[in-house]
Amino acid sequence: MQAVLKNWVAKTKQLLNRFGFIRMTTQDDLLLKNLEQAKSEWNYAKLYFNSVIEPDLIDHAIYYLGATEKKYAYLLKRARMIGLSAEHYHLQEY
Repeated sequence: MQAVLKNWVAKTKQLLNRFGFIRMTTQDDLLLKNLEQAKSEWNYAKLYFNSVIEPDLIDHAIYYLGATEKKYAYLLKRARMIGLSAEHYHLQEY
């Protein structure tokens, strides 16, 4: 029951924000900023992974790619939990 109520509150907040009835909080803004930065880091890690040719750097590129992907997935999950939707804020789905 609590999960249903939490989901309803998140969806209601999202709709109210979408139509301008409420404004996002500073915490929401910070989360979105961190999410955009994590997305950029993940995209950079993909480019880095595809360009590395040194055997010692290949291991680093693999770990870096995995870490940035996990960070982006975590922040995206947090954004969804508080009702920020990917389609409304033009975030890439994971």
